[in-house]
Amino acid sequence: MSEHTEGPWGRNQFLVYAENGNGCTLATINSTSRGISDVEAEANARLISAAPELLAACKEALDCATCASPSVTNTEKRRDSVIANLTTAIAKATE
Repeated sequence: MSEHTEGPWGRNQFLVYAENGNGCTLATINSTSRGISDVEAEANARLISAAPELLAACKEALDCATCASPSVTNTEKRRDSVIANLTTAIAKATE
């Protein structure tokens, strides 16, 4: 188990919170005190809220890339799963 708060994480504009039942606030992005726009602050919140999914997808991709493939069929299925998980995590971070 990792030491960070278990995901998934959600966001409400500039607020990033845990969706693990207690809804604790993990981060509040403050655009006014640092001179960044609200658009940039919200993009930062999206990226932070996607961190657990991005980490899991990267670990899966690394595992897939470094393991010996028992068969072409299993490799293709695993690749499709890795691509789907990476695509979903990236979408959460950027949309």
